[in-house]
Amino acid sequence: MNLYYKVNYKNLYLLYIFLLIIFFPTQFILKEVIHHNFLYYDDLIVLSLVPMFLLHLKDDMYLLMYLLFLTIFVAIFLLVNNNPFGVIGDLQWFLKPLIMIYGLGYLLKNHFSDRINRKLLDVLLIFSLLGALYGLMQFISWNIYATILPLSDIKIIPYLNILIGTDIPVGRVAGIWGHQNFYGLIAMVVSIYGLINKKKLYLFSGISGLIISFSRWPIFLTVIAIMYLSMNKNYKYLRKYSFSLIIIILTSALFYSNNITSVYDNVYKSYSSTPKIYGMIKTVELIGKHPFGVGLGMYGTKYSAGSYIYKELDFKSNIQKILLTATSGIESFYAILLSQTGIIGLLLFMGIFLRHFIGKQSILLKLKFLLILLLPFYYNLYFPSFLVYNLVLLNHNQKHLSIN
Repeated sequence: MNLYYKVNYKNLYLLYIFLLIIFFPTQFILKEVIHHNFLYYDDLIVLSLVPMFLLHLKDDMYLLMYLLFLTIFVAIFLLVNNNPFGVIGDLQWFLKPLIMIYGLGYLLKNHFSDRINRKLLDVLLIFSLLGALYGLMQFISWNIYATILPLSDIKIIPYLNILIGTDIPVGRVAGIWGHQNFYGLIAMVVSIYGLINKKKLYLFSGISGLIISFSRWPIFLTVIAIMYLSMNKNYKYLRKYSFSLIIIILTSALFYSNNITSVYDNVYKSYSSTPKIYGMIKTVELIGKHPFGVGLGMYGTKYSAGSYIYKELDFKSNIQKILLTATSGIESFYAILLSQTGIIGLLLFMGIFLRHFIGKQSILLKLKFLLILLLPFYYNLYFPSFLVYNLVLLNHNQKHLSIN
């Protein structure tokens, strides 16, 4: 008897994407245990989301116009730039976060049911708890027993013992996320989720992650997010937290002012010589000379490390060499975007996210894009772990979240 099976390719594709996201948090564990190429797991997700991104694009005129601008810009510089590999390299650096943000967003809204979205959220939250627990084990293991557990990626915080008055060097840990900044960004989103939904377990795990990863920018963004939410009438209960945070910060600054000055003198007097800060300072100088940008593949990333622009800026050779191996270049996405596409290109890009604040949009949707909008001032935007957690945990379409 012949049986005819009709394969539903759409359902297979959706199942494939679902499994990719479900197992996303394991990529750094797989990288450590099996092979370093598992680090490209996030690129596999991006490629898999391209069809969803294209479906979103047909109804998003602004984003389509921005991509047209970028295409024309790239075409021009491909003709004049003797480093086409650099142009293509930087182009994918700009496109990948957009594909993930709007491709995954379209998938969650239009193809995954509330039940599936809830499963995604539950699994990611479980991984966040496991990561927080293991992060605490790493922190205790190093800071008490001076023993490094797998995936810890210990980074000593210089002179923090001076600030807190101990002789023990304090080390930052990465949990299961491969890097302290990745851990900090995950912890930021989880703590905000816990606060919004009044779930103390997730709030505690998120705050503990922020502390033991000692990721300063995620900590700052968490404070901004709480203050932003507290302005909404449905989250006015957060105002006491906002007020408390301000009091704690000001009191700590006054109490530790002498120690902070000492730490600054010992560590941060040369902070302007790091690739991130030095690169941002040089970006200001560069934009004064080239307000319309110098083109893709010309500045700020590993793809542009051999550009003549560095000689024009009298860029420090030792930092230029670091850019050859630095995945995120000078790290500040907006600084790179500003230098390469100019003031107009930067404003057009920021407009992609700013438009979500127009009209009567959900407060959670606005919060989601506020974090995306602010992250690139100091970090690179392409943090897949952050984008996945931000889009799933702050998914304003989920009925169990307050969305007014």
